[in-house]
Amino acid sequence: MTELADRSILVAENKNGNGSLIRLADNNKDGISDFQTALASLPGLISSVRRSGNLIFTISPFQSNNRAIISIWRTGQVSGNQSSDSLQLAGKVNIDYPVRFLHGTFGLALRPNHLQPGVIDVFFNIGSQNDATATDPNLRVAINADSGATMPAAEMEPDSIQQISVSDLGNRLEVTAPIIIAKGLRNAAGITLDAKGNLIFEDNGIDADPSGQIPSSSKSFSADELNMIAVNQIGAVVPHFGFPTNYTRSDSGVVVNPSPNFRPPPLATFLPLNGGKSEGAVEVAMAPVGFPGEFINTSFINFFGIGNNPFNDENALVATDTSTGSYFHFINANALGMGTGALSTQNSLYLSDRSLRLGTGSIYKISPKNPSTLISTPQLTSVNGAFQLNWLTSSDAITSLEVWGGSIPASAPRLSTYRPSPTGTANQFAASAPLDQFQQGETYSFKVQVGEQSNSGTFALPGYNWANATPLANIPSILRASLDMPSPRTGEAPLALTALRIDLQDQAISLTSTGRTSGWTNNTIETSSQTTRQFISSARSNGQPVVAAINAAPFDLNTANQFQSVPTNIRGFAVSEGQLVSSTDYNGDTFKSTFLYDRITGARIENLASTLPSGTTGSLANQAYAAPPSDVSLASTLKVATSGFGMVLNNGQVTGDTTLQNARSGLGLSADRRYLTLVAVDRLLNASHPSGWQGATDFDMGQILRGFGAANGMLLDGGGSTQLAWWNGSLAQAELLSNPLFERYVGSSLGVTYQQPVV
Repeated sequence: MTELADRSILVAENKNGNGSLIRLADNNKDGISDFQTALASLPGLISSVRRSGNLIFTISPFQSNNRAIISIWRTGQVSGNQSSDSLQLAGKVNIDYPVRFLHGTFGLALRPNHLQPGVIDVFFNIGSQNDATATDPNLRVAINADSGATMPAAEMEPDSIQQISVSDLGNRLEVTAPIIIAKGLRNAAGITLDAKGNLIFEDNGIDADPSGQIPSSSKSFSADELNMIAVNQIGAVVPHFGFPTNYTRSDSGVVVNPSPNFRPPPLATFLPLNGGKSEGAVEVAMAPVGFPGEFINTSFINFFGIGNNPFNDENALVATDTSTGSYFHFINANALGMGTGALSTQNSLYLSDRSLRLGTGSIYKISPKNPSTLISTPQLTSVNGAFQLNWLTSSDAITSLEVWGGSIPASAPRLSTYRPSPTGTANQFAASAPLDQFQQGETYSFKVQVGEQSNSGTFALPGYNWANATPLANIPSILRASLDMPSPRTGEAPLALTALRIDLQDQAISLTSTGRTSGWTNNTIETSSQTTRQFISSARSNGQPVVAAINAAPFDLNTANQFQSVPTNIRGFAVSEGQLVSSTDYNGDTFKSTFLYDRITGARIENLASTLPSGTTGSLANQAYAAPPSDVSLASTLKVATSGFGMVLNNGQVTGDTTLQNARSGLGLSADRRYLTLVAVDRLLNASHPSGWQGATDFDMGQILRGFGAANGMLLDGGGSTQLAWWNGSLAQAELLSNPLFERYVGSSLGVTYQQPVV
């Protein structure tokens, strides 16, 4: 089943070995279908139906030639009506099993690709050949496309979940080669994605005892289970889920081969409850928006149970809390016939069922008796510097927020679900959605859904709009902003600051930093101090086209001279042009927040260890020194690294001291790590201030970086060290962008290079 654009339901009807796609519409809202219209028919049975935009995907399991087919249909091709027009076949993806398998391809799930607008990711299962033994990995399953779809022919591993991606080019569909998502699965016939984008799927248990000790007539030797792959792990790793060696005995609950190191633990294993069983899971659906709040993380699983038996005690509809693994029978066993499908829509859960007793198929709709309603317009608020969207509902029911805009395409909005909290007022509950993953200075569109009611609008997070900035040195990918920001403290002068935003996607952009001094000794004599302007000039004289730089790592002031160049020791971890300059600090200092950069994996901010394992040595560039092996390994793959005084922005959350003010240097990265922001806040003399000057606190810098669009940020060395400079090509000299009270000779600087492409 799937929901169409007008909220009617498209269901698969299987008769006499053939399938039809039937539209069911309930125009008078009495819970009974008023219209039943066939929109398409095809040879073979249909096990799953899903929609994304104007494309419908169906799976037909085994045909006579051991072929399963994913058929892709276009809607709205007759009159433009996306719901009632007959479906037009757009293409087929053919899955050819080498021999007859016990389990074929049944499960299907879709998601819009967030990085490629208009592309649909398709997840499906490849079953196992046998009941209780792993399929020979050399027995590959072929995949190809035709009938309007094209893809490179490929082969797939059995006992798995696979992913392809589909692009609708108008006159044809372009399909990517498959990638394996999970393996060690017997029959993942039910697949879905939750609101966070995690992949949720079941696996059917083993029917017969592989050892032969228990008679084969004893049904369901091992329990069905529910599994998950976190959204950020989908495609990044390929977890093995244990089939056939790791399982839970359905009769005793004993785990065989417990906690193997090769598999993630299941979210839940389904054992009998109160005499009722749940065996033969088919489809999985997350709790609908509008269901009571206690179902916020719940999946509903429909079970087929005992096939061709009018008395079915293995077909309970199971509700599972995916956050805890606890479950219960939402509908008891034998209350339905044989479950075949599950669908979640706004405010309703649909179940498809086949009854041998009645000789019919049925669709059931489950909805709250008293739907929740929206009782306030969503409002943007700020709490302790963190922005959130708030709204009120009439009851404790699941509510959702969809957001798009900026780098988030409308075709793949970011979806989150929330459970509102009581306010203390009767029939009033409050929902709050944190907005820490959205860029300040951007305008976003949103839709709040409460039951069948929705409210749409826009919000703009206060922050700097980089469209108002000017290119530095006429380089479009380096923008400069100089402004006075109102102080967060009453009665103080504005904070004077200068910021650069560097687009790291520009292939002409790279980074560099201060390298080793002559006579280098790790953690003793590492660099020669110089002003940031001097760093730019000396780098350019050595052939590096540095166009901007900021002071970087803290350094040992006890051995430095603020007004002339001397050998010095910088703090934390530092790499310059792939060469280790300073290993992580040995003396218990906490210079852990570190900016790391290379052209392959990009830029990132991490907290590195600050202790030296005793007795460790390493070498790089034929120089010996005491350093952790991890430092040597990192340096061999990095181009630039520099440590700082600590994180002040962590995944959109501002942190840090709120009292001590001074000049500050900061570095931030956008959530997608595309934009690097460098900020210098000046120190202003103020005789009336207790310290004699005023500036920014650590917390201020976190807010400033977030306001410039960063999601993560750290403090560099500050105070008298703060200086931001650039290369004025017209005058052939380095000049300050910030306004320090004096130019200190600092231990290191971080530089931005721009090498104009050769035309």
